[in-house]
Formats: sequence, structure tokens, C-alpha cells
Amino acid sequence: MTQPTNRDELAKMLFPHAIPTIQELEIRYPARSVPFVTRFAPSPTGFMHIGGVYAALASERFAHGRGGIFFLRIEDTDKKREVAGAIDLIESSLSRFGIPVDESVSVGGKYGPYVQSERRELYHVFARDLLLRGLAYPCFMTEDEISEIRTQQEAMGAFPGIYGEYSVWRDATTEAVREAIDANKDWVLRFRCPNRRPDARVVVHDEIRGKMEMGDNFLDIPLLKRDGIPTYHFAHAVDDHLMRVTHVLRAEEWLPSLPLHLQLFEACGFEPPKYAHTAQLMKTDEGNKRKLSKSKDPEANVEYFFERGYPAEAVREYLFNIFDSGYEPWRAENPDATPESYVFELPKMPRSGALFDLKKLDSISHGFLSSLSNDELFERMLEWTKRYDPELAEMMTRYRDISFSAISIQRLTDKDPKKFRILSDVRDYLSVFLPALFEVRKNARPSLDTPLDPDLSRQILEDFLGALSTLPGTPDEWIVSVRERSKSFGMAQTNAEWKEGGHAGKFADYAMTLRLAIAGGTASPDLFETIRTLGLDETQKRIQDRINELG
Repeated sequence: MTQPTNRDELAKMLFPHAIPTIQELEIRYPARSVPFVTRFAPSPTGFMHIGGVYAALASERFAHGRGGIFFLRIEDTDKKREVAGAIDLIESSLSRFGIPVDESVSVGGKYGPYVQSERRELYHVFARDLLLRGLAYPCFMTEDEISEIRTQQEAMGAFPGIYGEYSVWRDATTEAVREAIDANKDWVLRFRCPNRRPDARVVVHDEIRGKMEMGDNFLDIPLLKRDGIPTYHFAHAVDDHLMRVTHVLRAEEWLPSLPLHLQLFEACGFEPPKYAHTAQLMKTDEGNKRKLSKSKDPEANVEYFFERGYPAEAVREYLFNIFDSGYEPWRAENPDATPESYVFELPKMPRSGALFDLKKLDSISHGFLSSLSNDELFERMLEWTKRYDPELAEMMTRYRDISFSAISIQRLTDKDPKKFRILSDVRDYLSVFLPALFEVRKNARPSLDTPLDPDLSRQILEDFLGALSTLPGTPDEWIVSVRERSKSFGMAQTNAEWKEGGHAGKFADYAMTLRLAIAGGTASPDLFETIRTLGLDETQKRIQDRINELG
């Protein structure tokens, strides 16, 4: 076969419908007035991955931290894998994590449409131009023919793929193409790769990794699929050019595609954006680090963090810690500053697997919840329960005053004044106070789980029950009075006294007897505050129930 001599005729056969010119598109999508433009371009193929939030947050902060623009583009060229509702999920996830977008499907903008399937005409404009300039060609090979070629390549030890001598349509004549079209044969439009040597090398630059040498692309990859929809490689090049993207932050799994993408930008006559390939999120599994798996790890799905009750602000703060080595020392020096005050640098992002450590996230979440006022914390917890624990939300609403006091009490313990780690802790903490939850809590322990002899425990509770209404009303006076009552039952007040012998138990045993009755377990908030919140009637009822239980 020889090189087609009539490319105009070829273009008319493949693109018979009227489409704009490149010049018209350049006017429609003019250069932006800001020096930094980034985007988040996910596929609507399932749940929102935490790695996607990581990339979106980094892209948003890089642009907005420098007075630039950040937009959301949906790359839905793979219709077979598209999941209904995924676009709404992507937008809501960004919103819940506080990642603002300047342009998107819902926000709109002058550089749309922001869904690739609605930009089909734009791709055809540049595909036709590549065809006219001899940089693309139609390929009518069937899947069976392609499979046969790959079998031959494997047998010969050749690199697999369609390139050079293996592309039988690369140099087809106009007549051969016309015959194939007249016969209604399906076709894809392939890139006529300028490099035909599988062993060629190229030097590229990455904004995180610096200068790199890697294998150059040699494949005649498809630009348009059989249905006229572009492949990701071609679509992203056209879109990033027309939408005037200056920096692309994407996962390192796309790094091997960089030479191909640079070839496409050059072939189309575009100035390429600067690429930064971020390290993949990793986790420790049985002592080894591995990639955070979409199928194996529940924390890969951002909904995991919402269901567990991690505040979005805590997850954001943790992601900042991951993607810039300078952030943590900056935070130590600026504990009250907002994360947005920090302008991160691409070269400081990790080059190898970034470890996603849930223990570290727990610590950050703990610190964030501790910074909230009692009112703020209560409202956060109530909001969380309305979405993820409606039964508890109904209880918290019905017993609002008790619930609020209970949450406040939990923050007053001397040993751990912060107390709350995640929002979902609220159910366990309220189990001491809310009647329905208390029954579950109480029944979860052995019926005679007491540190003292059951008969002695019963006597202590009967005495305490009789004196409950007359006990002092301030915390300091109350604890003195309770200690005095414990002495009457032979309780040692210190370890030194206990070692001397002759005591029925320790004061801690006495207090534990009260806790088991009033709080339904061995761990509870401050006992004085618990009784005051429950009220006299409820406290008396619980003590009497425990007495009956002990026989």
C-alpha cells in the first residue's frame, strides 16, 4: 500500500458532518487571565476513592493558593463502566470535604461542557486536523485480526501492539479506505506515531520527580473508538488545551503514559501542561506496604470515613500532612492557622508510596473534635446520627438536654479531657444516660460482675440508696462524703492502708460497685456528674435494680 494522496477526500469520508474549525474553537475557548489552572478529572465508574480526594485537594490547593482556577471535569468516555449517580457522588464528596470548584457540571463555566461525552464534536475537530496532516489514519482491523497479530508478536518475542509493520492500514490508499467504508466496516482512528522503534528512550520532566528518562511511546494508539468516542489519551489532551490547564496533578500510575501524552500535545500543536505525578496511597498490611486497594480496603472508599464519623476537616488536615513534607512543621508553628494558609510546593510532595495511617488520622480527628465547643460537638454528633444512626438521632432529639449534658460530661474527665475520637463514639458514650441504650449496655456484662462479695455489694448499694437524697451538692463535698461512707464498710483509702491488711476492699472497689449499678459498666464518666444528669429518680431506680439483681 502507498500513502494516501487525497487527505481532504479521506476527511470528508470519515467526518461527513459540518464541524467547527480549530480557529473557531480557539476563539470560543480563549486563554485565561490567571497563570495557574488545575483540574480534577475523575471517571464516574463507582465510589469516590480517597486517592481521588487526595488528588483533588492537592490540585485545588495548588491553584487557589496561587490565585488560580480549579475546575471539575467528568471523563466519561468509558460508558460501559459508568455508574448511575456517580457524578452527583463526586460533586457531593468534594463539597463535603470542603474542596471548592470554580467550574463544574453544576456550577457551570465558560469552558464547558464539563462532561466529556458532551464534547464529542470538539474531539472530531482535532481528529480531522490530524488526519489532514497525515498524523492519524483510519484502521479497519477486526478484533480477531488484532488478536492474531498479538499471538504472532508473542511467538517472535516482539513488543505487543499495533505499530509500524504490524499496522496494515497505516499506509492504506484512499481507494482502499473508500472500499472499506462502502462495505460498512467499523473503524478506529489511530495516531500515526512518529517513533517506530520500541527501544527508543525520551527525557521528560515531572514537577515532583524532576528530569526522568523513560521508554518513548511507539504505538499507533486509537484516538477515536469505533463509536466515534475518543479514548482517554486523546480526549484529555484536547480538553486540557481548550480548557487552558497549566498543571496536571495525577496519580503515578499515569507516569508511563507521559511520553505518549507529550507526543499527542506536540502532534496537535498544543503547549503541554506541566505534569506532577503524585505518589500512590499505601497502607501497612502484615508488616508490608502495599497500594490502598479499591477491592480489599474499606478505607479506600471515602464513605468509610463519613460512616465511621471522621470529621471532613480532620481528613483534610491529614491529607495535607501526606502531600507536603513541609506541612507538619508549619502546623506545629501555626497551630491556629487554617490549612488554606499554607501554600504547598510540588517538589515537596512524596515521590514514593504515601502511607495512609489510620492511627495518625485518629489522632488528628481527636484533636479537631477537642477544639470544638460543647454546642458545636453536640450539633456535629446529632447531624452525624441523623444520617448514619437514625435511631440514636431520635433518642438524642427526644432527650436533648440529657444528651447534651452527657456529651459535656464526657469531656470533663481528668485523665482524658479530650475524650472523643470520632463522631460515632457518641453511641457508646450516651449508653450510660439514655434508657434504651443503658439496658443494652447493662445486659452486655455478666450479671454478677462485681469486685466485692455480692452480699457486701448489696449492703453498700442499700446504704448509698438510703443516703442518696442527702449527699452534698458540690463535687468536692460529695467525694469526701462518699469516702467516709466507704470507710464504714472497711474500705482502704490508699494502697498503703490496703497493704497493712484487715480491709474488706479498696475505695476503688467501693466506687466500682456504684459504677456498675449507676453506669451499667466498669467504665463511666464522672460519677457525681452522671448522677446529677440522670436525676434522683433514675439513679435510685438503677441502684434498686442492681440490688434486686444481686439478690
